[in-house]
Amino acid sequence: MKFFNRIYNSLFKVLRGRTFYSLGTHVRFYPALSINRPELVSIGSGVRLYRGRIHVDDKCRYLGEPAVKIGDNVSLAEGFRIILCCLNEHDNPSVSIGNDVIASENITIMVRSKLDIGDYAGLGNDVSITDFTHTYEDPDVPIMLQKMTQGDPIKIGKGSWLGMHVRVFGGVEIGEHSVIGANAVVTHDIPAYSVAVGVPARVVKRYDFDSRQWVKCDSDGRGVL
Repeated sequence: MKFFNRIYNSLFKVLRGRTFYSLGTHVRFYPALSINRPELVSIGSGVRLYRGRIHVDDKCRYLGEPAVKIGDNVSLAEGFRIILCCLNEHDNPSVSIGNDVIASENITIMVRSKLDIGDYAGLGNDVSITDFTHTYEDPDVPIMLQKMTQGDPIKIGKGSWLGMHVRVFGGVEIGEHSVIGANAVVTHDIPAYSVAVGVPARVVKRYDFDSRQWVKCDSDGRGVL
């Protein structure tokens, strides 16, 4: 199996290396990896991409910039999906993943706008990040056939951690060095150096730099000793 993986990795880079927007050194591609428009994908050095999918809609048009940027030393585990959706040629969604980001199995990223994941962020198993949804105004039309919302940018700060099964929706900024507990649903901004849990996610702890310890918060997210 290791021999087969080495052969696949070499062939993938030979076939795709000329067409990537940019491709760093010491990159490892594993079998069953699918990238439909590699010319719009920038990959840093030391990256590991396991079985997964990067899909940029054919309607998307880009001038001089990659649609997907993956920094150095990033690892995207088995079953990852990065999907950029365009309803028309004016949509230009983008995904930027910083350096040293680690994503566990089966993460899903779907954007119509912009997603920025900071350096050293971590994503647990089955994390889902989506910046758009279907509208449902007309009860006579199946929801899946109705319009999609435009999509609002999402930012995940450097050094943050999203636990297993976390859901993040559009228009949200998660501050640096924050922890989102397993199964939380993030629908609004989370301040830096916070711990948030629940549905919807609410801040239960914040780091106090004066006392240099994590302190519990009240229902308004204010630190209380």
